[in-house]
Amino acid sequence: MNNNVSVLNFPFIFRHRLFLKWRISLKIFLVFSSFVIIGLLGLYIFQVNVVVSEKYLIQKYEKQISEILKENQNLAINSTKLSSLTKVIKSLEELNFEKIDKIYYIRVLNNQMVAK
Repeated sequence: MNNNVSVLNFPFIFRHRLFLKWRISLKIFLVFSSFVIIGLLGLYIFQVNVVVSEKYLIQKYEKQISEILKENQNLAINSTKLSSLTKVIKSLEELNFEKIDKIYYIRVLNNQMVAK
C-alpha cells in the first residue's frame, strides 16, 4: 500500500528530491557567500590600513617640507645679511685693510737664489 501511495504521489517525491538538491545548493551558497563576505571584509580592512598609513606619511612629509621651507627662508635671509656690500666694507675697515692702488710683482729668475 505504501508503494501505491508513493506511485500515486510521484510529483511529491520529485519535489522532495528537488527540495533536497536546493537545500544542498543553499548550504553551498551560504558557505561560499560567507567566505566571500569574510574575504571582502579582510580586503576592506587591508585597504583602510593602507589609506591610513599613507595619510600618516603624507602628513609627515608635509611637516618636513614646511620645516625645510622655513629653514630655507632663514638661510636666505642670513645669506643676504652676510653678503651685503656694506657689511663687507665695514668688516674690511675693522680689520684695517687698505685699498691697493698699484700691484707690484716680484720677478724670480730660474738661476738666482735668495741670499741674506
